[in-house]
Amino acid sequence: MVIKVYGDKTSLGKAAAEQATISLREAVQNNGRARIVAATGASQNSNFWMR
Repeated sequence: MVIKVYGDKTSLGKAAAEQATISLREAVQNNGRARIVAATGASQNSNFWMR
């Protein structure tokens, strides 16, 4: 298991997005397509809807 600690929500979000991008690109490369289901809790509202 790899544990990473980030100083704030912004840097955590960017790292998560980068990892998701890598995983999705790999899935598309290997399978020709990929599906994603995104879910979030209320603590993430500022990242998506409250801008």
